[in-house]
Amino acid sequence: MFIYITKRLLWVIPTILTVLLLLFSLSYLLPGDPADIILGPRATPEMAAELESRLGLDNPWYQSYLIYLQNIIKGDLGTSIFRDRSVLKVILDVLPYTVILTLAGMGLAVFNGISIGLLAANYNNSYFEKFLTMLSFITASTPT
Repeated sequence: MFIYITKRLLWVIPTILTVLLLLFSLSYLLPGDPADIILGPRATPEMAAELESRLGLDNPWYQSYLIYLQNIIKGDLGTSIFRDRSVLKVILDVLPYTVILTLAGMGLAVFNGISIGLLAANYNNSYFEKFLTMLSFITASTPT
C-alpha cells in the first residue's frame, strides 16, 4: 500500500507540469495579439512593443514558460491585466465566497443524496425506486 501511494504521489508532479504546459500553450495559441487587446485599437506600435516587453511576450515561448514556472513556484501569479492587481489578491478576495458556495452545494448534495437514498430503500424493487435511482444518476452527472 505504501508503494502504491508513493507512486501516485510521484505522478502528481508530472501531471501538474503537463497541465500547466497545456494551459500555457493554449494561451499562446489563442488568436489575436494580447497587446492589441489590452491597449485597444488606438495603440501605437511603440506602445504595443513596450507592453510586450513588460509582459515578457517578446521572449520565445519556452523561455516564457520557464519564467512562468519559476513565478508559480515562488507564489507570484502575476498581475491581472483587467484589474491591474495581483492575481493572488484577486483570488484571495473571492475565496470566502467560493468556500461558502462550495460548502452550501456540498451540504445540499449530501441532504438530497441521503433523502433519495432513504426513499429508494423504503420503496425497494418498485418503479418509484427505479425512478429515484435514475434521477440520482442524472443529477449526479449533470454539470452545475
